[in-house]
Amino acid sequence: MALVDIIKKIENDSESEASAIIAKAQQEADAIRQETKRHVSEAESEAEKTRERRAGRVREHILAKARHQAQFMHSSFKNDRIEDVFNGVAEKLIALSETDYARFIEKTLKKAPKGAEFYVAHERSKETKNILEKHGVDGKSITIAPEGALLGGYRAATKTEEYDASFVGLLQNLREQHKSRVAQELFS
Repeated sequence: MALVDIIKKIENDSESEASAIIAKAQQEADAIRQETKRHVSEAESEAEKTRERRAGRVREHILAKARHQAQFMHSSFKNDRIEDVFNGVAEKLIALSETDYARFIEKTLKKAPKGAEFYVAHERSKETKNILEKHGVDGKSITIAPEGALLGGYRAATKTEEYDASFVGLLQNLREQHKSRVAQELFS
């Protein structure tokens, strides 16, 4: 073999070897690209799942807060309607005629402790004081309450006993005894 043939053979062999190396490198590069695409796809999928989980938690939190706020508003609305009933009763008590008011004071006076100090409502103090004195209560044992404290009626107290015949006390007792019944009638 001549030198030219040997050189050609070396060139051909090196070209074949270079082509094989390039082909192998191209295969490895393609495999790396495929692996990278797979990793990117997995990362994107995991990121989407994480985003959906977080969005779900946020959505549930918002819904829970909205439900709680709606329940609170509904409960407040109901309590306001119940309170409206008792406020209506208070208005009717405050607007009692002189005759009905005198009857109320006289009737409750029978339950008041003997020898008591009387604390009368500012709103109808003259009327109440006149009725009490008419029934034997000493004017010196009658004190007028600040405006709004009793709304009407009186409180009578000794050192050992107290009797509340004020409109505020009467309304409080009515609320305690009848609030659930009023709610039932309003909302059933």
